[in-house]
Order: sequence, then C-alpha cells, then structure tokens
Amino acid sequence: YVSDGASNKVQELPAGGGPGSEAVLLNFPGLSAPAGLALDAAANLYVADSGNSRVLIDNRSQVAVDFGTVAQFQPPATALLTATNVGTTALVPGNPFAQLSGATADFSETDTCAASNFPSGTLFSGLHCTIKPGFAPLVNGTLSATAAVQGGSVQLNLSGSGENPLVNITMAITSPSSGPVYGSPAVITLTATQPHGSSTPTGTVTFSYTVNGAAQAPLTVPLTANGSGGATANLTINDLLHARNYIVNATYNGDGSSSITQATPLNFTVPGIPITVVANSAAYTYGGAVPAVTGTVTGILPADQSSITVTFTTAATPSSPVGKYPITVVLTGGNAANYTIPTAVTPTGDPAVVTENPAPLVVTVPNFTTVFGQPDVTYNPTQIAVGLVNGDQPLYTFTPPNSSSVPVGSYTIVPTLSIPTTTGYDKIHNYTLTVVDGTLLVNKAPAALTVASPAPAVLQTALSSATIAITVAQPQAGFIGTPTGTVTIQDVFTPLTATGLGTSVTEPKIVLNLVAGAASYTPTNATLGTHVYTFFYSGDSNFLATDTTATPTNLTVDVADFTISSTTTPVQVAPGITPGGIATAPNELAALPETAQVSIAPVLGSTQVVSLACAAPASYITCTLSPTSITLDGKKTQVSIVSISVPATLPVDFKAQVHHSGHGVVLAFLPLSLVLLLPLCGRRRRVQMTRLLVLLLGVAMLVNVTGCGGNLVKFFTPVPAGPTQV
Repeated sequence: YVSDGASNKVQELPAGGGPGSEAVLLNFPGLSAPAGLALDAAANLYVADSGNSRVLIDNRSQVAVDFGTVAQFQPPATALLTATNVGTTALVPGNPFAQLSGATADFSETDTCAASNFPSGTLFSGLHCTIKPGFAPLVNGTLSATAAVQGGSVQLNLSGSGENPLVNITMAITSPSSGPVYGSPAVITLTATQPHGSSTPTGTVTFSYTVNGAAQAPLTVPLTANGSGGATANLTINDLLHARNYIVNATYNGDGSSSITQATPLNFTVPGIPITVVANSAAYTYGGAVPAVTGTVTGILPADQSSITVTFTTAATPSSPVGKYPITVVLTGGNAANYTIPTAVTPTGDPAVVTENPAPLVVTVPNFTTVFGQPDVTYNPTQIAVGLVNGDQPLYTFTPPNSSSVPVGSYTIVPTLSIPTTTGYDKIHNYTLTVVDGTLLVNKAPAALTVASPAPAVLQTALSSATIAITVAQPQAGFIGTPTGTVTIQDVFTPLTATGLGTSVTEPKIVLNLVAGAASYTPTNATLGTHVYTFFYSGDSNFLATDTTATPTNLTVDVADFTISSTTTPVQVAPGITPGGIATAPNELAALPETAQVSIAPVLGSTQVVSLACAAPASYITCTLSPTSITLDGKKTQVSIVSISVPATLPVDFKAQVHHSGHGVVLAFLPLSLVLLLPLCGRRRRVQMTRLLVLLLGVAMLVNVTGCGGNLVKFFTPVPAGPTQV
C-alpha cells in the first residue's frame, strides 16, 4: 500500500503477477496530502489524511456501500470494489463468489472473481478481482441488501434510497423563430414530460444563465400544462448583445410524482456585427525576423472607430516550426466585443498567412581511409555543417555505422540528422538539408603469420613431438576479423650423410587450410638432415598475403649424440643396513657403500661434454657419481661410478619394551625391521656381520644402561621404511 501525498491518492500494489496483479486505486474521496498507513489483523487499512486532520479506515471485512438517493427507472448506480487475497495460500473462488440477500430486486452484483478468470482456477496470494454492486430502485424509500462474499468471509452491506422517477426535459429558443437577434428578446421554452406513468409534471422550474461566462440572476417560473401530457415554462432574455455566448440551465423542482430533474444546458451565440479583414500575406526564413503584418478592417461602426484598436498578429516566431500561420485581427477597447471577427483574407480572397520557410543547411562529410578490422572510424564531429540557426545542434548517425565490421571496399558515408525537442517535434524539419556524402575506403589488413616450433631438432623416432603450430591473425589486439584461406609450406631439405652434408632438395609444396585462423604441420620425413621451412599465407578478401621468407623455421632430424647404459642389477635399499645387491653380478662392485658403473658411448664421433646427475627417490638415500662430467673423445666408451648409502639407526620416538635376560641381549624384543634383516647378514662379508652385531650389541647395552621394565628408549636418526630401488 502506497500513499501518494502529491497526487492525493492511495494505491494497492498486488504482490503477485498475471491476471489480478494490476495496481488498484483505493476509494478515499477528498484526500489531502495522505501520509501514514497502517493495517490491522483483519487487513483493514488506516490512512492518515494529514491535510484534513483526520484518520480514515477502509473496512475490508464489513464493507458498507451507500448509493445515496437514486430515482426509479434510471440505469443502475454502481460501485467498483476490489477483493484481494491477503492470505498466504491460493484461494479457490466459490460459485457464486458473492450471494445477495435482502432487496434483491433493487440491488445487483457482478464480479470478475470466477475460477474461470484465472489460469489455474485459483486466486493466488497477493492477487485481486473486482466486485461491482449496483442499485436500481423499483420503489421509493430506504432499501438495503447484503452480499456474502466467499461464503460469508467478507460481507458487503448495500444501502440506498429510491425516489420518484425523473422527468424528460427539452429546451429550445421559440422566439425569434429564426434564432437569436441582436437587440431583440429571446424566449426559451422548457417542456417537461413524465415517461413513466400518466401524470403530468407540476410545480416550478428554476432558470439560470450566463453571458460570456458572467452569471445572471436566477428566475423561478411555474409550469403550465400544455394539454399533451406535458408542461411548459418560459424564460425571456431581453436585449440580446452582439457576439455574446449564452448558456441557459434549468432545474425542474419536482412534485409528488416526479423527482427533481436537471435539464441539459442550452447553448447559443448571438451573431456579432460583421466586419471584413484584408491582409497581405508575408514570408520569412526559419531563424529570421518575422515581417510586420499589415491590412485593413472595414465594417466597424463610425461611433466605435475611435475607441477600438485594431492589431494584426500571427503565431509565427523566428524559432517556430516551419509552416503557414494565419494572420488574425484583434479588436480591443470600446465595443470591440460586439463584432464577429472573420478569417483574414488577401485582396484576391485567399487566406492571409505568414509562411515560414525552411533554412538552408549544408552538411559535408569528409572522406576516410581505414584498414579492415581496425577500430571504428570516428565520423563525428568531423562533418562540416553550414547554416544552423537558433543555436540548433543536430545529432548525427552515419551509415555504415561501424567501419571495423564492413568488408574491404568503398562505401558512401550517409549522415542522418535530428534535432529532437521535448515536445517530440524534430527541428531538423526546419531546414532544407543538402548533404555532401563522404567516402569510406576500407583496405586489406596486414596479417600476422606466426609459426611456433617446439624444438630446433628432433629424433628420427619422435617426429610427432615436432608438430609446428601456424597462426594467422590481425596484427594488433583489439582488431576484429579472422583470416581465411590457406598456408603453403615450402621445405628445402639438406640430408646429413656419413661424409657430411648432402645436396639440398626442394620438396613438393604442402597446402594447409586455415580453420579459425590456425593450422598445424607434423613432419613425416625421418631422413637425417635439416629442413628449412618457409610459410606462405595466401591472403583473402580482407587480408593481405604474407610469408616467413625473412624468418624461416629450421628443424634438424637427428640421432642421439651418445648412448648411456648400465648392466648393474637394482640396488636394494633397506633401513638399517648397507645398500647392496649380489656382489658377483656384472658391473656391481664389492665396495662400501654400494657402487655401480654407468657406461657412456659416443655416437657418430661426438666430442661433446656430458654432465651426469643422480636422483635418489627418498631424502634418506645418498647418491653420488664420480666423475660428474665426461668429455667424449668420439671413439671409446667411458665410465662413471654411482655410490649409494643410507644411515643405519632407528627412528626417533621408536618405543620398545625391553625385558632383562641372563645375557643382557634379547633379540626377540629388538625392532621388527632389524630382526627381519638379520638373515641378510649371512650374505655379506664377515666384516659386515661383525659391524652389525657390534651395532646391535651397542643398542642392547644402551637399553640396559637406560633401565629395565617398561622404559621408553629414544634414538636420533630417522630411517623411513623400505626397501627401495635406486
């Protein structure tokens, strides 16, 4: 609910959508600056009518509609009510939606609330429908009825008073019979009849009238039966004035059978003293001065000539819309109101007018040259306009509007001008427009040809990894358009033989179609040698051809420069022992820490430097090489030695329960990892076994020193689980 204090109204804005969601203007007659609103639990609406210092209530559940006094045999008096579903669930309208009781012959009800009026047959929360009660009394007196809405959830209390039927009234000038005449009296005759029944209206009629809007004294006269079932009354207006407008109103005051009835007003004008107006037509141009208008007036009575001032005028101004403006005459002073002023004419009898002609306006658009796809050319404000007046500033639009999107070619630049106003009139119509069109020349755009090769060389067995990506695009970011056409590859191949470089050969050209400005090429020739690729873009209707002649792409198909091998078996790395394999295995050296050899052999006489590195799979494994760099001599195989070791201690926070025995050492309570590794010791040299036993003995002694029973033992170097291959 919204109170609109400026418009003195209160509106209901339904919450839903679809049929029944239109805004509703609530019926609060006489509101003045409505302000605060409130709703009670029954959805009755209260309005602070601040301008009238009162609070109004719109009772939503006990609605009273008083139709006042209505004459019999008249069309029903009606009231339009709004029924809103202010609940939270959909409502299924009853049938009927409203049930009348009481004086049902005098009251009626129609509504738009039937289920068929809504798409789903329900009135959803926040929507409304309309109820229209009516009152057409058949008898006199106070009448009432009740309309129970939706089974009685809301009640409409309808009331009204019936009265005698109205009479039919006509009014006419009966004298003079030819119509009103200056200086003569006019007799207006009123005739009243009763269409319902046989009674003749009796009583009085009250006349009132105005002369050019000035009210005159009212006059009440009796009705006289005319012998034809009706009655008449006359009003005489003496001394009619020239060129005056008279409006006569009449009220029949009623009797025992007929009610008070208002007559339709009678409107007439007394002809004025005729005059003749002759003026000279004139013309000027929009933005220029309006010429003086002159003419003659004949027919003014000699007695009035000295007191009446004659002025010729026109509605044309320097900034008015172009067109023809009638020349008019204004009479002021004296008895000027007694004259009827005709339309001014020229001496030849044509209408006298002031003609405002369009001003000449010449707009010249310059020529523009651009490249396809580049940002739009700015036409405005480069155009030159000559002839604007009255401070007019046109708005321009141009065809073609976007130079960046039109294909290569020559286009005429056509401007469209408008000078809008708040009234909707376009002042460009005040000009005779001459346009000198410009020319837009769109040239082909340069194309950016980009070639991306993953590596300068590739092995014979890995040609698929050398796919070359080719892209053809606009030369700058922000430009629009994607090149089409083809890319041709020219391959000049120089083979590599056992004795050196062979003779260069130009291979057959390869043509690739661009898809979305891109293509790709994967080499297929596995012959050793060097390929020199040059790429040629064909160009299309919007892009220039281009190539990579200045920056060819080189790709060498090669073999490896050396081989690397090792026949060493995997080295087992387990916590707590020295890494090792089988000492008798080929190239597995019997040394501590464990070592193995790696062989590097040159290919095709390579003399390059090979750097070696060893990557251990875990941080607790130490891996070293010697040497870490080998210079190939082109002939013989060289060797680097790999050494691997791990620490041999137990994890920090290792917890073990150690029990005393007669010997002080109980292997059964040693860490499980060490117990599992004990059988491996027999496979090593005796010195290894001795060292391990010394280590275990040291651990046991440390346990004994620490205490007995459930003591916790801590060690220092973490050794992750294994074994692991290196």
